[in-house]
Amino acid sequence: MNKSLRLPQFDTENTQSRKSYLKEMQKIYAYTLTYDGIIATVNTLPEREKTTLGYKAKSLLHLAGVLPSLPSFLLNRLKFKTFKKTYTKYDDYFFYNKSSFPNPEMRENFLDNKYLGYQRVAGMNPVVLEGVNDKNPLPSTFKVSANSLNITDKEFKSAFKDNRFYMTNYSMLKPLFENPGEVEGVRKYIMPAIALYTMEDDGTLKILAIQLDATKETNDDTNPIITPANERWNMARTYIQAADGTHQELWTHATRIHYVLESIIMGSWRQLGKNHPLLALLKPHLKFTLSVNVNPLFEKSPDGTIPSFGKMFGCDNETLVAFMGEGMKSYSFKNFILPVELERRHVTDPRLLYPYRDDGLLMWEETKRFVSEYINAWYKTDDDVAHDFELQNWAKELGGSRKENNFGLTDFPTKFNSADELIEIVAHIIFIATAHHSSVHYPQYECAGFPPNLPFSAYVPPLTDPKNYQTEEGLVKFFPPYDQALEQAFIFYFTNFKVNRVGEFDLSSVPKEYWSIFKEHQKNLQKIHQKITSLNKTRLYHYQYMDPNNVPNSVTV
Repeated sequence: MNKSLRLPQFDTENTQSRKSYLKEMQKIYAYTLTYDGIIATVNTLPEREKTTLGYKAKSLLHLAGVLPSLPSFLLNRLKFKTFKKTYTKYDDYFFYNKSSFPNPEMRENFLDNKYLGYQRVAGMNPVVLEGVNDKNPLPSTFKVSANSLNITDKEFKSAFKDNRFYMTNYSMLKPLFENPGEVEGVRKYIMPAIALYTMEDDGTLKILAIQLDATKETNDDTNPIITPANERWNMARTYIQAADGTHQELWTHATRIHYVLESIIMGSWRQLGKNHPLLALLKPHLKFTLSVNVNPLFEKSPDGTIPSFGKMFGCDNETLVAFMGEGMKSYSFKNFILPVELERRHVTDPRLLYPYRDDGLLMWEETKRFVSEYINAWYKTDDDVAHDFELQNWAKELGGSRKENNFGLTDFPTKFNSADELIEIVAHIIFIATAHHSSVHYPQYECAGFPPNLPFSAYVPPLTDPKNYQTEEGLVKFFPPYDQALEQAFIFYFTNFKVNRVGEFDLSSVPKEYWSIFKEHQKNLQKIHQKITSLNKTRLYHYQYMDPNNVPNSVTV
């Protein structure tokens, strides 16, 4: 970013040099459509995308936090890895027991059902919850009734009429269930489950029932509706948590944040000149993401090795890869803009205690206001937008068909005709890279850093005789073996650090006439911080993940 920022149609004396520069950038940011030809990934990590010395120093400083836990960690490794002892206690899975943990109360009481409702609105996957009403009824396969919930017909009808029912539906996991994987010769299990909740008078969610297969037209002994009073409850709880974690990691997080942004990053460097005002705006929000994404987590290596992280999930690797590709195809760039997405999921009732929604809207509105002011400062008319040929090439490559060698982001405009349309899309990009990623990534150690709370697979069949898991020693058999459990806990601890903060810009390189736009944005972010701090004093749930003081400027882990 420098004082020569100009829209390309007004930089006619440098037209050829801009074209030559972009031609070179298209070589540097060459990509391949991976994940069955759906997801664009960079061929070779460009030099500018590599992590800095400062980044590595912060990473190592954070990793040093495990040192107090090292003696007990080594003893446990000797016990469970070397001598292959079996787990008998939940705390056997607490690998870093002398190091900081973000929510010790939930870890110590993870079987308390109140934490299931909490995690749906403030956990690591707060985007699945749906309101149940006439326009968004329960699936016909989920034959829940007053009788199955042990409540009266009057109570059931009242809750429905008052819009107090909510659900989380993981029926999209059916292909994973149908194609199970194994690890160390042991089969893994995942179910396309569904759960029903009711909103209490204080706005919190109380879980009422779980059914393990939301796609199956039965409610019998092979697919029962299970309530908290049922002796199968802790099994069902394990499976609904595994479903939520699997959806979060494979769709919400990896595909619809990291890989969506990988396309945005490559498209921006490939199509926007180095002095383009839009690139200048986006650049701080694109930093370090590709250096994270190049780490192999899901796809097999050329020699057929499945990454350790990918082994945590309940299906075989081919199904996992296809599922992530489907997650990208079904992601609508416009329908997932926060206000639109909240309306689509029927979760706008202000009575619902939903910190992700409430703090997210604060961040969305400020992000859009900031982007609007910046874009309108550069594009004086809609004609300026229409005649920006670099912008139009950016749109075409990002939204165009994969068959024509484009990125193929669903519902990304292939052409911009107005500043308003551009503002909406750019604000969404920045929101994904900042507040949204923060709300999905940073709760991971809280929710999944202790595998008994949220394993990504179960290791005991769902309809096992419940007598086998009424004790702690019986229930731990559902949880991952040592290598998978350690991988899960380690990666979420290791990536639980930050290297920058939203709103940080190098103003020394910004033309002075634009400084006020950035400074106003920084002031407003601090106002949001103050408001969230105030809200957290009275909330039943303290929620920190969208506080601007805790939100990074880009996807850095």
